[in-house]
Parts: sequence; structure tokens; C-alpha cells
Amino acid sequence: MQKPKRFFLPLGIKITVFVVLMLALLSSVIIKFSYDEYTISASRHFREHGKSVVRTAAISIDGDSITNYLATGFKDDAYDSTLAKLRAMQTTADASGLYVFVPHADSRTFIYNTDENSPNQFGVTSVWPGVLHHLAPGMAKYDDNATALEVIAPTADGSLVFVLFYPVRDAAGTPVAYAGANFPMNNVNTDFHNYLVSIIKIAVAVALVVLLVAIIIVQVMIIKPVNKMAHIADKYVFLVPESLEDISPVHFSELKVTSHDELHSLANALKSMEQKNFEYVENLRAATRSAETDPLTGLYNRRAFEQRVNAILNSTYESGEVHAFAIIDFDYFKNVNDSYGHKMGDVALATLADTLRRSFRTSDIVARIGGDEFTIFCSAVGEKDIAERKFCDLLEVWRKTMFDYEDIKFSTTLSVGISLAPFDGKEYSELYEKADSALYRTKENGRNDYAFYGDISAET
Repeated sequence: MQKPKRFFLPLGIKITVFVVLMLALLSSVIIKFSYDEYTISASRHFREHGKSVVRTAAISIDGDSITNYLATGFKDDAYDSTLAKLRAMQTTADASGLYVFVPHADSRTFIYNTDENSPNQFGVTSVWPGVLHHLAPGMAKYDDNATALEVIAPTADGSLVFVLFYPVRDAAGTPVAYAGANFPMNNVNTDFHNYLVSIIKIAVAVALVVLLVAIIIVQVMIIKPVNKMAHIADKYVFLVPESLEDISPVHFSELKVTSHDELHSLANALKSMEQKNFEYVENLRAATRSAETDPLTGLYNRRAFEQRVNAILNSTYESGEVHAFAIIDFDYFKNVNDSYGHKMGDVALATLADTLRRSFRTSDIVARIGGDEFTIFCSAVGEKDIAERKFCDLLEVWRKTMFDYEDIKFSTTLSVGISLAPFDGKEYSELYEKADSALYRTKENGRNDYAFYGDISAET
């Protein structure tokens, strides 16, 4: 029986794909969570850091000097010292520029600017950039409620900057100007990109390790025992025996499942099934033997003998192989029963059965088809002379077989009739009939001998 083709993915691949998908989902969740957390944390840190820098810059500037610089338009040593401090703070804070300006309704006048490339240097008045113009009216009021402001604004090159303003106050606490700082957003984006890449690398590494561990666990705990069960079961399911005698135990007892889970239960169920199956096969064998064998001698009965002979004849019908079909009669068996009793007769029949088994090959079919009548089918004997020697030896052995009944020793003889296939026939009925005719001739000639049907037909 050919194994059916199985069009399905192995369990290991299914589980591996499932684990990979779960890991991919988990990694995505981790990366998304990390992204959100980093964005919030970075934004919070950036704002607080920027506010701290601008606040420090605003506090470090003498607000009273701002009015003096605006009035005179001249810089002194204190100005240069303050500008140097602002530049140092800019470098430390990683800002693109630190500056101080006085706001007006539609413009602003710069007092300090650490960005030397900017046109807005000391004393320069410039209009508000469009994106910041809405802040001008409120900032120009100079009331005591002036507070820090923050805004994200685009630059000329299309990038974004985070702008912070903090009021600069004079000795009386009155706002007289604003300190401002620009922080380029691309720095934050670069930091975030590097952070995200690190998170992805860590997530992938963890996923690969988890995947490897999962594959090993699945292989050891699931795939290996399941494959072993399937392999053992295949031996039973797909190897159809020619007869009951060819059936061997399935050996689910070889399974060693130590885990106390569903696989352990399945293994125990298969072992139980094996035991029940073995018991069933043994009972079936016993029933088959009982239906096919003679209870006294253990040889095949007439029906089983005919079935097996027909099977060989049908399979070798065109091959031309020579087979010998013999009928053996226990000479004067009735006299043994009458003289020594039926018990002694049964002993003689059983002894003859053992002699026949020993005298012929295991491939030859030996049967008891009647009270004192036996048959033998010798398949593929090769030629007549070989068959003749076999039966001649059988008669010689049987003549020397002695029986002992109450200190009385006696021996018996056999008469044999033999037909040969395909010369005398190719079917069971023909061979039986002609072997019986040869047996009749042996009895006519005084028994204790053998005869071939072919020799009788030649004489006729």
C-alpha cells in the first residue's frame, strides 16, 4: 500500500511561523512604545533644557545696560564679556544661536547675537519674521506679566528650529528685552534616529534569541515526540502484511515522553492502543489457526491447503515452474485403531505429521485432509527426480519409525500418489484427481510405495 501524499506544512514550520509573527508583533509594539516614550521624553527634556539655557542667559544679562546700549549705541568691555558668556552658553547648550533683543510693535532691535553669520547684530533693527510676527504685540507691551514663550519655526533652508524667549528685567524687575535661543530640530531628529536604530537592533537581537530558543523547545518538546509517534504509526498503518503471521508489534512502548501534558497523554493512549491491538491480533491469529488447522496434528486442514495451493498455482501459472502434488495414505490405519486403540492411533497420526514437517521444506505445504489421509504440495521442486528422492526418503524414514504399545513394538507404512504441475494439470482439482489416481495404483501394487501419475499414463 502506497503512502498517501501529504499536502500540508509540517507542524514545526507552522509553529515557527507563528512564533516569528508573534515576535514581529511584539517587536513592533516595543518599537512603537519606545518611539512614543522617546518623543515625549525628548520633547520634555528639550523644552526644559532650552528654557533653562534661555533663563540663565536672561538672568546673566544686566537689564539696566540694555537701555544704555540703546541710547548710546556704543559697546563697552562689559558688553564683550557678556557676549563671550553667551557664546560659551551656546556651545554648551548645543544651540544654533543665543541673542537678546528689544521688541517693538512691528520690529525688534538686537543687542546681543552669538551667531556671527546673522545680519541681526548689535543695534540692528529688523522686522519680525512672518512666523513670529503674531508674538510682537504682546511682547512689546513690557508689562510685569511677560513670560517665557516657545515656538517651532521654519528657517530659510526649510529646516525647523525650536525658538525660546525669556524676558530680561532691569533692577526693578521690569522687562526691558527678551533673551532668545534657537535649537535646530534636526539635532533632535538625528538623536532620535540613532536611538530608534539602537532599539530596532536590540529588538531584532532579542527576537532572534527568543526565536532560536522557541525553535529548540518546540523541536525537543513537540516535534521530536510527534514525529516519533508518526514514524511508529506509519509502520503499522502503511505496511500491510501479507498474513497475520507477518504482523509485528508497533512498539509505541519505545516512546519516552517525560512531560506531563497532552503529549504524555497521547503517548500513553498510543501505548494502550498498541497493547489492545496486539491482543486483538493474537486472538485473531489463534482464531485463524483454529479455523485453518487440524486440531490433532496442527497441520493445515483441507480448506486452508486448497487455498494456499491455488494461490501458488495462480501466481506461477505462466512461469512453467514444476510443482509436486502428493496424497499420502496411512496404510492399514484402521488396524492400528482396532488393535491398539484410538489413543494409539492419534499418537501415530501426530508422529506422521511431525515426520512430514521434518522431511520437507518450510515453504512446502503439508495438510491433513481426512482421517488417515495427508497431502503435500512441494512448490518449485525443479524436476521430477528431486521430488522422487524426497518421497523415497520419506517412505524409508517412516518404515524405520517404531511404535511401542504395552511392550509391543510395531511399525507402519505409507502409500503415496504424486502428480506434477504443469504436466499433469494446472489447477488444483486436476492435480488432486491425478494424484489420487496414482495413489490408487500404489495401493493396487501392494502399498508401501509411491507412484507418479505421469508414469501410470505412460504405461497406459
